[in-house]
Amino acid sequence: MGKFAGLGDQATSVGAMILIRRGEDLITLVISGVPDGSAAAKSIHDLLNARLSKAAAP
Repeated sequence: MGKFAGLGDQATSVGAMILIRRGEDLITLVISGVPDGSAAAKSIHDLLNARLSKAAAP
């Protein structure tokens, strides 16, 4: 597992851009100016995951 393990179904980075696939959704994060971009991405993903899960519920 890489540094993006647990982010969606699949995740990768290109420079400061992090691409996260979550089902049919593609989430793009551009993170700069922080010492640990992968930790920031995980925090943002957790917040998005909680909100997206509520929106998908009937």
